[in-house]
Amino acid sequence: LLERFSDDQICAVIAHEIGHAKKSHIVKYMLLFFSSFFVVMALTYSQPDSSLVLINISLFMAFFWIVIFTALSRRFEAEADMYAVELTGNPETFASALDSLAELSGGIRNMPSITHSSIAERVHFLWLTVLFPEYAAKFRSHMKRLLTMVFAFFFAGLAGTGFIISKEMENYNKQRVQLYYMDL
Repeated sequence: LLERFSDDQICAVIAHEIGHAKKSHIVKYMLLFFSSFFVVMALTYSQPDSSLVLINISLFMAFFWIVIFTALSRRFEAEADMYAVELTGNPETFASALDSLAELSGGIRNMPSITHSSIAERVHFLWLTVLFPEYAAKFRSHMKRLLTMVFAFFFAGLAGTGFIISKEMENYNKQRVQLYYMDL
């Protein structure tokens, strides 16, 4: 990158990475990870048959990590792209950095990955947000709703796990009382 990109393009790429930090994307990913962990705990607790547990966990994790993670990751990338343009004030340079990145990747401009939209889609989105501020505002509103859903999922999973722990503690205490009275 350092050899092929201009200084302005390098600044644009760094601004994109700063956008990930400023928008707390790693923290949000961690919330999602722990949320999925809590849901898996609830699934395992609710199914006494271990084969059903494995099927439930496998289906949930496949759905979660393929569908939810992919969608969220691509939106985080779009949010970091917007941040880079806002920070640098130079959409042309960021778009050219994305195009240069596509060239370095073998000219693959129209192929998305699991975590990133295609370069062509990202450049198109970038120009939509620059040329139509209402589009950018709508995307920001969408991201706020998405974040609310992430937190709701996290707290629902946490509440479910708390319920499971309280039930386990209740069963444990009942067993202790039974053992106590058996010893008498």
